[in-house]
Amino acid sequence: NQLGVYNLKSFVLDQKDTDGKTHTRAVLSFNQADHGITSWLAQPAPMGSLEYISPDANLVAGFVVKNPTALVDDLLGVLDMVCPDLKKHLNQLQTDHGLDVRKDFAAPLGGEYAFAIDGPILPTPSWKLIFEVNDPAHLQQTLERVVEEINKQAAKEGKNGLSLEHSDSGGLTFYTLKSNDFGLIEVNYTFSKGYMIVGPSRALIEQALQYHDTGTSLNRSAKFTAGLPADGNPNFSALVYHNLAPLVQPF
Repeated sequence: NQLGVYNLKSFVLDQKDTDGKTHTRAVLSFNQADHGITSWLAQPAPMGSLEYISPDANLVAGFVVKNPTALVDDLLGVLDMVCPDLKKHLNQLQTDHGLDVRKDFAAPLGGEYAFAIDGPILPTPSWKLIFEVNDPAHLQQTLERVVEEINKQAAKEGKNGLSLEHSDSGGLTFYTLKSNDFGLIEVNYTFSKGYMIVGPSRALIEQALQYHDTGTSLNRSAKFTAGLPADGNPNFSALVYHNLAPLVQPF
């Protein structure tokens, strides 16, 4: 009920074949749309995050939300029902470490998010995350604080914790987050043109920036546009795209 699932009123599915192409359309209606999942998604909009994904991506999921802070509030409300001590733990987190999930993590974010498997999965999966960020300085400050607090706890347990390094190139700052206890774990990211691009290697981040700058991204590819509905509308509230054959062929 808290997620609005019980507000589902009707579900209508329609499928047509036109000019050798199958068009499938589903319509869901809800009694209420003022809370839960139905209140999260924004109206269809251009997804700039797709500009950082290659035309050969194997799997892409993205969505646009109205208000990230309201979404977090709803999720925390649900979690509070199944874990009554959650609010106490979050208050303790703020008291002990100065971190507020709502203000420090959700508030700096924009409304657009995308995930992609964009390259080989062996030996390291080529995953990619793209977030819209309205306040990158605040978010970076939060991440640095998280690393600092984790390292304090790691020191108490005799562990080495995390290291966060950065280097400047081409007017951008590239960050690398590594585990000093497990050398294979590494996350790279940068902030560019209102987005945070995250991946397992700096090379993948630089490729993402190149797709954007050269206009050779997924949303401009013939393979992607061929899958759009008959109206050809390139705007979305949410999307899932897959081209899994190249990924599974080696197996």
